[in-house]
Amino acid sequence: MGAATGAEVALTDSLTALATMPRQIKVSVRMEYFSGGSSIDVRVYNLPERGWGYVQETDRWGEPRWVPGR
Repeated sequence: MGAATGAEVALTDSLTALATMPRQIKVSVRMEYFSGGSSIDVRVYNLPERGWGYVQETDRWGEPRWVPGR
């Protein structure tokens, strides 16, 4: 997470990334402990259309469009 440069995101420290994140983005973090291990479930909601999870691609007619990143 960090400062967006086009479709790329430069890595920075966590607090800086959270401070620059658009307010509409929601993050859910859950931890579960069980016999033999544990898990962390992170979900991100409400990403803006440009940057922050979306990338620009060209459709079959040569027109640019924004789609969710992979």
